[in-house]
Amino acid sequence: YGTTENSPVYGFNADRRKLGSVGRPISTLLVKIVNEDNEMLRAGEKGEIVLGGPCIMKGYYRNPEATRAVVRTDNEGIRWLHTGDLGCLDEDGCLYITGRKKYLIVLPGGKNVNPELVESVLSQAEYVEEVLVVPGLQRDSVERTEEAIRAIVRLAWEVIQTDTNLSYSDLVKQPQALKKLVWQNINECQQQSRQLSGYEKVSSQHLEIRIEEFQKTSTGKIKRDLYIKMGR
Repeated sequence: YGTTENSPVYGFNADRRKLGSVGRPISTLLVKIVNEDNEMLRAGEKGEIVLGGPCIMKGYYRNPEATRAVVRTDNEGIRWLHTGDLGCLDEDGCLYITGRKKYLIVLPGGKNVNPELVESVLSQAEYVEEVLVVPGLQRDSVERTEEAIRAIVRLAWEVIQTDTNLSYSDLVKQPQALKKLVWQNINECQQQSRQLSGYEKVSSQHLEIRIEEFQKTSTGKIKRDLYIKMGR
């Protein structure tokens, strides 16, 4: 793990018992997890990953405003880089990355949902080939617009065809029945998961079946920003 702004290596995981961790930082780097008020969090608490030390960049070229937004100097003169990544540290100081701060979905009441966590759960459903979780929109009881969790799913067609004994053309001719079938499969996965709280689960009304491939970057990642804009 690392960023260009921290020149560019954080560290590595040399402990096979720490599955999912990126390990401890290199000797010239400090790491802490902070909340929205820039207060340092304890082990196990999730927040923004902040890196500090002499290897933090001087700044973005000819862009002091962008630099000030992510690099801050504390009272001891240590320069801290706010990475925008979310994660937590364990009791041994090993870092776990859970997602990106900019993609958090803010629900009514101020609850934050990490879409990548929801995706990791939904992707375990056998009818799901790929899934993208982005903010959706819904109206409350007084017709105010608020954010909701929207899941866009590309299906594992061969698995569904085998289970239903129906052809692809037969399945797409029955969109409501297909959506109900996929929803039951996904919801079963959600209910069995210990990772998701109740408010982090996708409702059937915010499930979208995608027939075409997702548009992706040159590195094969789904263009998340594109689908966020399309849903607003």
